[in-house]
Amino acid sequence: MDDKPYTILLIEDDLMHAQLTQEVLLQDSWTFKVEWVTTLQDGLARLTQGGIDAVLTDLGLPDSQGASTFSRLRAQVPNMPIVIVSAREDKELAILAVQEGAQDYLVKGEINYAWLGRTLHYAIERKKAQHALQESQARYIRAVRGAKDGLWDWNLETNEIYFSPRWKAMLGYEEDEITTNPDEWFSRVHDKDLQHLQRDIKAHFQGHTDHLENEHRVLHKGGTYHWMLCRGLVERGASGQARHIAGSQTDITRHKTIEQRLQHYAFYDPLTGLPNRILLTDRLGKALKRAERHQGYLLGILFLDLDGFKEINDTLGHMVGDQLLVSMADRLQTCVSAKDTVARFGGDEFVILLDNIEHADVAWNCASRIKSVMSLPFSLKGQQKFVSASIGITVNTRHYERPQELLHDADMAMYQAKANGKAGQALFETGSQDKDSTTGSQDDDSPTPHISAPFNTSDN
Repeated sequence: MDDKPYTILLIEDDLMHAQLTQEVLLQDSWTFKVEWVTTLQDGLARLTQGGIDAVLTDLGLPDSQGASTFSRLRAQVPNMPIVIVSAREDKELAILAVQEGAQDYLVKGEINYAWLGRTLHYAIERKKAQHALQESQARYIRAVRGAKDGLWDWNLETNEIYFSPRWKAMLGYEEDEITTNPDEWFSRVHDKDLQHLQRDIKAHFQGHTDHLENEHRVLHKGGTYHWMLCRGLVERGASGQARHIAGSQTDITRHKTIEQRLQHYAFYDPLTGLPNRILLTDRLGKALKRAERHQGYLLGILFLDLDGFKEINDTLGHMVGDQLLVSMADRLQTCVSAKDTVARFGGDEFVILLDNIEHADVAWNCASRIKSVMSLPFSLKGQQKFVSASIGITVNTRHYERPQELLHDADMAMYQAKANGKAGQALFETGSQDKDSTTGSQDDDSPTPHISAPFNTSDN
């Protein structure tokens, strides 16, 4: 107990009762200091000065009678512990006062003075606890109202969830539009995320995780899904069984959008929207593995480099150069099927992966279609510009282990095509004893780029 004595304001016009009360309290082990007044007006005046820990008052005073005595006291000092002393005939009024906020009541003639000090001490401590609880609740309400996150509290015994106003507002709803039914939450979770969320909640209930943390999509009232980060912590009973779980909901839609955009740009060219070198290499590697498993599985690589791109950049500017690259990407995609990949390899270089082609001359014919669509002018900064490309071609007619090997050979063929004049196409072919070589005999495994087509060159 605090060493400082409690100061009690005694409001009592009965001299004998007042003296007895003071004598008992001054001798009590709880250490009280008593200030005595005989009227309510004097009591109210004293309370304005502060320093009072509790009020012990009679309801029947010279200037105030009955319930109004308590009402006036409570109006002036709403947080003050008040103990009522009443006559037998005022017992019902005293009980009503307790119901209205008085800490206790004592009936004259029935008071056990040995317990008076304890009664006042408990009244003071109860009021302190009530005030602390009210302050805590007020802080919680302010925090809930001011928080950007939505809060939720799930009573597992009643299977009801309290959703804070902010939780509801995050999904576009008013306070009265969402009940305490758990389905208000789970029925709005995206089908692809619901099972994962339920699994994480169950794991936390069973004690397999220290806390609940899950990212999932929740349906907004407007019809769109918002990404939410849900965090929670379970409260267990004496037996260890989960009784409550409470937590927060954070809208991470913007974060997810940025994250997805970064993931996209890790594999796609931001200018043209085409797959980049990383994604192309990954797809080519998977295609080579399929070729290892299936005999006769053919794939072709076309390596393209624009002719005169530097001149376009230097004369018309880089923005026009970018416009040309975008237009080039659009035209290339019209020359291939949906299963093929058109990628921007870097700068003005493009690579096309023709996957699972029926025969080797499909690659040559594709290059011919590209030359055809590029024969049309590009509209650049109000000018009609003709731009060509040199195309190197390789097909896995020999064994390739790594994507880089195919790309290297196609690149070599492209440089051979460029060396023999603009707008050319060349096939990379390894020399062999059973094939005629237009550039002379070679060792069996030595690579030789060819300008002429060894396949049927008619366009399909």
